[in-house]
Amino acid sequence: MIGITGASGALGQALMRRFQGALPIGRVMPTVPVNLLIHAAAPYWWDPISVDDFRWFNDEVRDYVEQHQPAMINIGSWWQYAAGPVSELAHTRLKREQQVMFPQARHVVPYSIFGPDKGFNRHVVAHLTGERRMREILPEWRDFIHVDDVADAVNWARGLTPGVYAACSGEPVRLGTVCRSFGIELPPADPMPESADLAYPLENIAATTVHLAQFIAHDLATRAEAAWAVQSREWKAA
Repeated sequence: MIGITGASGALGQALMRRFQGALPIGRVMPTVPVNLLIHAAAPYWWDPISVDDFRWFNDEVRDYVEQHQPAMINIGSWWQYAAGPVSELAHTRLKREQQVMFPQARHVVPYSIFGPDKGFNRHVVAHLTGERRMREILPEWRDFIHVDDVADAVNWARGLTPGVYAACSGEPVRLGTVCRSFGIELPPADPMPESADLAYPLENIAATTVHLAQFIAHDLATRAEAAWAVQSREWKAA
């Protein structure tokens, strides 16, 4: 049996789709043993209180692992390996601590995840549809990887020796370049808490099957088709 913490999050949901029949784990560890534990839960990075509260759950996970001895895959964050203000965030420190807590695990470190319910793509689409305007953009490089590609990397990690591995596209792009490719011109933002210098110190085990720009374009086209369908129904009903 496979158990997945953080099963309600964007990555957790992708992992639940990838591992059909897995046991979703909330903030209470199960009483039954699992063969493989995927620790994908994470606190809200912008909330130091949420981060501090999460430490007790990491302790619960550690106690469960010591008792039942499952194989383990721990999900980290590329912020652990980035320089800049992000390296000092409480969330980043927590992820570093979490990696040390489970020395026998396979650690998968995703870069900037995007997908239907998560990622920079949501900000671009919201701006283009008028839902929420972006006012400025960090002048930084990012590596975007689709949530399903991360889930596949986690599956691949099952057969690897314990260690730390990256899940990234290996195709860095500036945030402003992504915006300009969709006709959005924004002034550069001053350094913010999530400012980070992109780095690639780990072996990448992910394959890129979904690209960010294509995903955004498809999302916009799908929204346009849905809006047209609604308008057509209104015309017919009039």
